[in-house]
Amino acid sequence: MSWFRSDGHEMTAADWTNALTRSFGLRLAGDAIEEVDAQGNRIVDDTFLMLLNAHHEPLPFVLPAHQRGVRWELVFDTRAPDGQRRHRPQRPGSAYEMESRSLTLFVARNGGRHADGHPAATAPSGRPRHPVIRR
Repeated sequence: MSWFRSDGHEMTAADWTNALTRSFGLRLAGDAIEEVDAQGNRIVDDTFLMLLNAHHEPLPFVLPAHQRGVRWELVFDTRAPDGQRRHRPQRPGSAYEMESRSLTLFVARNGGRHADGHPAATAPSGRPRHPVIRR
């Protein structure tokens, strides 16, 4: 788990105590899980990036680097009435324009595959992946 400022750099202790901090990102790195399953296999999951803008104005949020070749694919954005917004996968280092008081969720993809190399339509086990959002 890593926390990021809107400039794409990791947050520092000073950032957490800064009264002017109005946005942050949280990366949950599914490829950095250190545990193993019951069969002794390494547990690997998707890597997600959640961005939160609590400020009353829109702001650009620089997407942090993860691994070489990885793009950030938008899962949902609260600016859209249904949470769905068409958007091309973005490279790390590019800025995503966040609406005021909004939340977005991205998943790491590597050429149509999860960042861990498994096809995007399947879980690392090879079984079909359930949708992240159910309506």
